[in-house]
Amino acid sequence: MPFPGGIEGTANALLVFSFVAALVHVFAAEAGGSTLLRIAVRTLAPALLAALVFVRHGPLLWAAVPALFAAGSAVFWDESWEAFLARSTGGKAPRPLLWAACYAVLLAITLALLLA
Repeated sequence: MPFPGGIEGTANALLVFSFVAALVHVFAAEAGGSTLLRIAVRTLAPALLAALVFVRHGPLLWAAVPALFAAGSAVFWDESWEAFLARSTGGKAPRPLLWAACYAVLLAITLALLLA
């Protein structure tokens, strides 16, 4: 685990739960799972990263980045947004994978900042 305290440490648990929530979102979106589940885990994953930065006493400005990402994930949940993306990309809606790519970049930068 990247932070001291093992898996039961608060920082490590936040990191693991955030990553698991991101995986659940991607697989639930691909499988056409419940909209409420997708909204919850899509919002929870970056919110837990914000909590991780706060718990590890990272820069508060950086804690705002995943918090805003979580807020945006919660706001843009409706099907009309996905329909708009599908129309604008020629019938393919890359939203879950695009979200996952943004989350991966956010995760990598957060870890680099906190472990430096």
